[in-house]
Amino acid sequence: KADYQDEFFLGSYLNYKTQKQCLVYANSIQEISGYEAFNVIISIPVSDLESLTSLLGDGSKLMLRINDADILTLSNRGMEPDEAVSWERNNKEYINVYRTSGIPGIEYCLLIPQKEFWKESRFVRNMLWVCVSVTLLFGIVGVSVALNRNFKPIAKLVIKVTGEKVGQKNEYDLIENAYTRLNDEKNKLYQHVVSQKEAMERHSLLSMMKGRHSETIENSISIRRGQKIALAAFLVPFLNKQQYKQDELMLFAVDNIFSELVQEAEYYRIEDGQMLFYLFVLDKEGEDWRERCLQRAEQLSTIMKEQFEISVLGAVSNIADDYHDVHLMYQNIIELFETKKFATGPYVIDAAIRVGEASAENAIVQNIKDYIREHDADENLNISTIADGIGKNPKYIARVFKAETKEGLLDYINRIRVEKALSLMQSRQYTVEQVGEMLGYSNSKTFRRVFSKVTGMTPGTYMEQIIVDTTCVDA
Repeated sequence: KADYQDEFFLGSYLNYKTQKQCLVYANSIQEISGYEAFNVIISIPVSDLESLTSLLGDGSKLMLRINDADILTLSNRGMEPDEAVSWERNNKEYINVYRTSGIPGIEYCLLIPQKEFWKESRFVRNMLWVCVSVTLLFGIVGVSVALNRNFKPIAKLVIKVTGEKVGQKNEYDLIENAYTRLNDEKNKLYQHVVSQKEAMERHSLLSMMKGRHSETIENSISIRRGQKIALAAFLVPFLNKQQYKQDELMLFAVDNIFSELVQEAEYYRIEDGQMLFYLFVLDKEGEDWRERCLQRAEQLSTIMKEQFEISVLGAVSNIADDYHDVHLMYQNIIELFETKKFATGPYVIDAAIRVGEASAENAIVQNIKDYIREHDADENLNISTIADGIGKNPKYIARVFKAETKEGLLDYINRIRVEKALSLMQSRQYTVEQVGEMLGYSNSKTFRRVFSKVTGMTPGTYMEQIIVDTTCVDA
């Protein structure tokens, strides 16, 4: 035959080894260059293709279709008879899977019987469930063993440390609770340490401001080279001992308002009784800062007068290069506060002084005043005890005090005691005799005489006046 046109078919006669079927490709070549026409035939033994289908299940078939012609049908038993080659694509007894080869015209069709397909699917599903079940079982057992082995000792340790019973809690709850408590205790301890440190710093600064500390201020605050210091202060009048909570509230209000007004500045806050001090650390020198600070102090004093009907005195010192000058700044502000402490309206003092020219006598006078205020209830308070307390000669301190203040030392002691007596008597908690004893007067006659000399009225008259004023206010 000499008219093959790219044909595929089955045949056995071209197999020179055996007579088994072969897949044959045949094509005819016409006469060229003086040669007669001839045929090109290529054959592949079907047995080589059958090895590819040995893994198919029973009843499954692999069909080969070339150029829309069913050429070959293979199963796990080999090549199917010729009558099995032709097959309906929509046969419902089989599941058909079609694939197209990369070579044009060649198609494959895998036919799997419905029963075999679902049988294998059920088998795979069952095996999957078995594998999952076994895996979960071994996983749960393994985790349980690991928990009992690794976490039980921790649970016992936590129970022993905390004293908690397991109850409904597991090991993780116990560990979490223990960690939470430990973290809370750490935070409380940290806050306590911080508060104690701040209190010690404030106490140290106050001691140095009063000139009673051997260390320098440089060890308590952070001052870099080129920085300067300034001092601002406020005097908040206290009412009486029964209203100490209200007094604390007024101090808090002053501190809160002023802190908001000067929040951009770096400062240290020191509390001394009814006075609040703010030690500023400045990077630049200039009167513009002092002007702003004075304005804000006046603003605070006005707010306290309008909102709380409290007359708060304020003061702003000069700007100093040497941090040792803070002691003289403090003394100057205290003296100015004593002069203006009975002011009835908003009042802010410009406390700028040339601290470099302040005399040594001023420091001695301030030490005397500080000692008197701390020992005003001592019945043995006199010039000799004051001199012993500050390490000076009695006659010398009496002379210096008189020269600097224009007031006798004993007169100053009596005036300070009477001022404190006025505050105690306004509370209406004590009798005249009790007030005298609280201020170091063992003899009530002496207290009455001193009180009358300072105020121009007897203690009894003053007490009656307080009762009348209180009655009018209540009415």
